[in-house]
Amino acid sequence: MQNSALCSGSAILDHSHAGYYGDKGAAIIEHTLIALFLASAELTAAIWPLPLTQFMTYFMVPYVATLLIADDYSPTTVVKAHKIMVASSNAGSLIHPTNDDDTELEEIFHRNIVTFQLK
Repeated sequence: MQNSALCSGSAILDHSHAGYYGDKGAAIIEHTLIALFLASAELTAAIWPLPLTQFMTYFMVPYVATLLIADDYSPTTVVKAHKIMVASSNAGSLIHPTNDDDTELEEIFHRNIVTFQLK
């Protein structure tokens, strides 16, 4: 049985994007957050009952994308940036897909791994 909160057209799915940063931007944000905040017993307990991937996808990625959009449109409010994020999500997915045959994502992921392993 599928969770009704995650069905198509739900507010959670409608707001779980990275706005005009698209799917590629969402992947970069998620990978960077995972590198910064390695899974631990404390983190798992804090976000329970969600697994880390769902917490990142539905909460952290949209939150960070909203803050980045607010910075892009400075001065603006986080509420206005969130509205921009939601309104621009479809365009972002078309402009910045993850499967566009370039190596940009792999290069960014590699830099994240090297950067965070050194600390």
